[in-house]
Parts: sequence; C-alpha cells; structure tokens
Amino acid sequence: MNPKVKMEYLNEGISKKVVTNGLIMYIFISSDITRHLAFRDYLRKHTVEKKKYGELKEKLAKQYPYDVESYINGKEKLVKEIEGEALNWFKENSPE
Repeated sequence: MNPKVKMEYLNEGISKKVVTNGLIMYIFISSDITRHLAFRDYLRKHTVEKKKYGELKEKLAKQYPYDVESYINGKEKLVKEIEGEALNWFKENSPE
C-alpha cells in the first residue's frame, strides 16, 4: 500500500457472533480509492460476480468466525480476479 495513504478500518458490532458493519476511510487521495470504487461499482452492475463474491464471503464468515486474517486471505484470489475486471470496466465507463 502507498505509504502516503493511511487506511483505517472501523468495525461496529464486533462480538463473538458477528461483525455487523465495516467502514474503510482513506485519508489521502490514492489509487486505492479508485480500486475500491471500481470494485464497488462493478459489483453493482454485474450481478453474477456480486452473487459469487457474496456467497464466498458468507462461506468464509462461517468457516472463520473469529479469524479475520483467514477470512481476508480466503477472499484474496477472487477479489484480485474481480478487481482486474473491475478496473478495466471502470476505465472504460468513467466519464473523463
């Protein structure tokens, strides 16, 4: 990650049962913001990928209810695949 970017993760509703909400804040403008926005917008328009991603997240949340690192690692391959598609889609569809 760009050292000029400080990313903060805020989790609300953390308990031994479930994390109910998560928020990522970026302090500086960076390519990470573009990456996250592209990913978000791509999933909003591509329901098949959105469903696949959602199902994986649910599966991993059940498999690793108290292990955030394993949950994140379990998503990494699919996230990278979708992210590549999303960035290309975002560049083609962003007004400039």
